[in-house]
Amino acid sequence: GIEIADPQVFQATQLNTAAKGWNLIGCPYQVSTSIEAAVGTKKDSISLIKNFDSIWVPAGSSNSLDSFEPGKGYYIKTK
Repeated sequence: GIEIADPQVFQATQLNTAAKGWNLIGCPYQVSTSIEAAVGTKKDSISLIKNFDSIWVPAGSSNSLDSFEPGKGYYIKTK
């Protein structure tokens, strides 16, 4: 599973239990949080994160998604 930097109980539950492949999760934070900060050193385990409007790819040069926003859902593809 994926473990995030600076985990809280809710965050760890959603991201640590992410299965290999596609996962749909609700925002694991109560405030807007940078995706880079959230995934920390675990970004090698993630292929991409997206919602209906934007996408984030590790080391991507044209990422349009930069933070998790409370009340929104995200698709996360793990390796």
